Amino acid sequence: MTNEIKFTKDSIYYLDKESNPEFYEIFETSNGLIDRYNILMRRLESLDLPSAFETELLLRPELRFKKSRNEINKIGAEIVKLDQEQFVPWKNKASDYIIKPDFKLQNHLSKLEKKVVTSHYIDLIRYRIQQLSDSVRVLYQMINQESDRFENRLSNAKQIRINVIIATLGYLLAIVLAIYV
Repeated sequence: MTNEIKFTKDSIYYLDKESNPEFYEIFETSNGLIDRYNILMRRLESLDLPSAFETELLLRPELRFKKSRNEINKIGAEIVKLDQEQFVPWKNKASDYIIKPDFKLQNHLSKLEKKVVTSHYIDLIRYRIQQLSDSVRVLYQMINQESDRFENRLSNAKQIRINVIIATLGYLLAIVLAIYV
């Protein structure tokens, strides 16, 4: 999903990388954040949560649930780390750049062309801020949904176990009563 800015030197939109390192750093950092977001989203989508019925076949289902809970917690911690340690500082830097852009544009451009080019690249950064803000929000929603789904399955598994124990005790009681009555 990484995007590269590619304009020929003849284009009015051409922005020299060496003359505009701050802009390119902001943009390239956002590409890294998008890559990290995609990795976390794939991990969330591939979570293998145990079902309530599946755990009845296992001798120690709590180990399977513990493994799933640990994976959810690990992904959740990575999402918080991505948000607080990488995304928020990047967003602040990108927002500051939008407020006070420092583009080094081609000298032969007219004043109007320079405004168009500046507007284009500011809009590009604005779009990327919005895109990453939405992506981080979706990650938080997904981890919360997976956590809720996990808790529901754990609760269902516990309820099934209780029902099996009650049914077994009922059968044993019926057998004992049948023997003594």
